[in-house]
Amino acid sequence: MTEGLTVLCTPDPNEPSITERKHRVVCLTKPYRACLSCQNSEFTLLFKKDRTERLQLVACPRWKDEGRRLKGEPPERYVATEEATCESRPFPFCASCPSRGELSQKYSADKSKEGWFGRWKRLRTVEFEDDE
Repeated sequence: MTEGLTVLCTPDPNEPSITERKHRVVCLTKPYRACLSCQNSEFTLLFKKDRTERLQLVACPRWKDEGRRLKGEPPERYVATEEATCESRPFPFCASCPSRGELSQKYSADKSKEGWFGRWKRLRTVEFEDDE
């Protein structure tokens, strides 16, 4: 009996009255003797083919070294990075980087396009000068 990602499992083929509700991923590992002959152990996994549907990419600025970044020099290149990685902020320069939402709302810049860092820096500088 299959209900989406949950299946009705009969772990012991000699005791068909004993059933457990399991997640489909258990069927991949085949932990019970009964799994070898179970109808739930055969299924097809489908993956979305279009990469943009599966993940959103952002252009992550990169510098040759930390000193160049701290001096305010523009990045040498941009690397396509998954947005989830961007949100986890794994690199030292991530702390000073705006979120995708803040960048698009406040500065009308698109973080998925190379060059966004320069636009953001210019507009932020103008914003600070206006505050003084």
